Amino acid sequence: KFSVETAVLPNIDLGVAWYDRVIHEFPGTEASDLAMQRKVFLWLGFVDADYPRNLPGLLDAFAAYEAAFPRDENLQAFRYQISQVYWRHGDWLTTTTWLNKVIEAAGDKSTFYSDMARARLDNMHR
Repeated sequence: KFSVETAVLPNIDLGVAWYDRVIHEFPGTEASDLAMQRKVFLWLGFVDADYPRNLPGLLDAFAAYEAAFPRDENLQAFRYQISQVYWRHGDWLTTTTWLNKVIEAAGDKSTFYSDMARARLDNMHR
């Protein structure tokens, strides 16, 4: 396996283009799954640098990943990380929405991320 260290690229566009190429050339494969994950990670790394400009890219990358791999084990971690983005920017309503998505996706199960989401929600209302 080979990987590309996108953190050292001069801008997000080069990383996004690289991942998009893998996603389009190898749809539905493990390579595509990994490229979609890394694309979400890339946006998470850049989102705070220019929040209004980069947030739609993060949300689009996550939505595409969720649609392509709806049962992937990493979705909960990404949902929680997205809630943290909104938290850092003081958007409590959208933070709550994303934390509730984490809880809903867990169903009746108590998981690390659903427990963290419940704890964060409890802490928000104190």
